[in-house]
Amino acid sequence: MCQVRMLRLDNICLDGFGLDDLPLVSLHLMRLELIGVTLRNNFCNFSGCLSLEHLEIADCLFQYAKELSSKSLKCLSIKD
Repeated sequence: MCQVRMLRLDNICLDGFGLDDLPLVSLHLMRLELIGVTLRNNFCNFSGCLSLEHLEIADCLFQYAKELSSKSLKCLSIKD
């Protein structure tokens, strides 16, 4: 089983890249970096990532996403 601790999604396509409208679930993920992707409502629910402490969002489009949720997050960075 894969135990990813750091995940970086960096979209370099001009057409955009949308993530499925499903919550992300991981017991081991501690750091998540999202760059240039479209974030939909349920994907912004990080309560299933019990170890997530650092979340960086840059140049992303929030589509129908009204809130971010996480029980473990210590550092949040959002850059436009």
